[in-house]
Amino acid sequence: MKFLYFYRVPLPDPRADAIQIVSTCAGIARAGGDVDLCVETLRTGAAECLAYYGASPGRGEGGGRVDIAAIGTHWSWPLFDWKTRASELKRLAGPGGFLFVREVRPYVPGLMARAHAAGLKVLFEAHNVSASLVREKERKASEAAASPAPRTFSMVSPEGKTALKLVGEEGGHHDDHHDDHHDEPEATPPNVDTTPAPPPPEASVKETRRLARKTGERTALERAILAAADGLICTQRATLDGLKPLLKKGAPATVLGNGTRLPGSVPASEGRPKDIDVLYCGSLKPWKGVDTLVAAMQTVFPYKLTVVGPGTKDDVARLQQAALAVGVLERLKILPPVAPTEVWGLYARAKVGVIPLPDQGYVEARDFTSPLKLFEMMAAGLPIVCSRLKSLQEYVNDGREVLMVTADDPRPLADGLKRLLADERLRDAMSSAARARASEFTWDGRGRKIVSFAEAI
Repeated sequence: MKFLYFYRVPLPDPRADAIQIVSTCAGIARAGGDVDLCVETLRTGAAECLAYYGASPGRGEGGGRVDIAAIGTHWSWPLFDWKTRASELKRLAGPGGFLFVREVRPYVPGLMARAHAAGLKVLFEAHNVSASLVREKERKASEAAASPAPRTFSMVSPEGKTALKLVGEEGGHHDDHHDDHHDEPEATPPNVDTTPAPPPPEASVKETRRLARKTGERTALERAILAAADGLICTQRATLDGLKPLLKKGAPATVLGNGTRLPGSVPASEGRPKDIDVLYCGSLKPWKGVDTLVAAMQTVFPYKLTVVGPGTKDDVARLQQAALAVGVLERLKILPPVAPTEVWGLYARAKVGVIPLPDQGYVEARDFTSPLKLFEMMAAGLPIVCSRLKSLQEYVNDGREVLMVTADDPRPLADGLKRLLADERLRDAMSSAARARASEFTWDGRGRKIVSFAEAI
């Protein structure tokens, strides 16, 4: 069985989507499928790229193979259409093969149409309801544009008297008595700026309009892709619930979470010193909840936090400023991303891992995440504190494989971290349970399920 997998990503790359794609392709190959992975750019040879992710080049145990080809960065240009013309797709995969895509991008519907013309079936893998992510950005921009500018005030009135009002009091501090003047309307204090709030900046209005247009475009694009797909694979139940109504009649759909390698396929880590107290591996973007984790470390004294992952200079500066504000800068270490094969050494050195995803304000975290770090840390036997989210509850049980805490609040997160750090027996119990659970989420198992799913179409 042949698969053509298309995704706009440069390889090799340490980010989660690249790890997931290459590992899935390798799993399909070990299940007997032949995979041609087509990406933007390839900075090394195909064999070196596979080795970077810990995947074996050439023929897999099931007789399959993975080849990687770079086809350029401009996937919406006519040249891309020519490179992926129906005759070329037919030559690569032949009738009965599969096109595998997972992006909601303008190039995808045309690629799907050419694949069908070549006699291929199309599998679409969804990691979220794409239109809902843009819709959330539109809502936030609209709320920001509609919010009046903050009023200014002075703590000293023009007469030189303070005008401080105590929290919870209606009209400032006074004795507990009842005079007639308390029933009269309170005059506007002289130190309050009564100038009408200015209208929202034109830039905010334009951004709201732009996102509104993008929401409509993304919704139409997602509908077109689902209407043409011959099968749908989702990484979460919420994604399936959101997209299945858009899928063409009769097309099958399934839920397959992400996966991990198992300890037998990673470098030995026994006997390494546990010199990392709390470990976070992943993106530093705000929707990952790392800011809440930094705030939680204020009371997790004297333990230290190690953060490893891709982030811009602004991301790093934001976290350092947050750490400085709560007095934990000396207990925060931020490291650059490491190769996927090297992260296991960090897991082996850590006492506790953490996934502090937010519940409020980010639908992607709340509903649509299937974190690679969750499966990897479980496979490594690293005890985990994570947010109590339905997106995570699909894979793990609170108090058994992980310790779940209320999201968006540094206090319960700090309590959970302190509890695990102080209780070695609890860490050992969770480590054993997590290893057993991780065996149900391997890349090889995922590859076998995808091949079986494709064979049934």
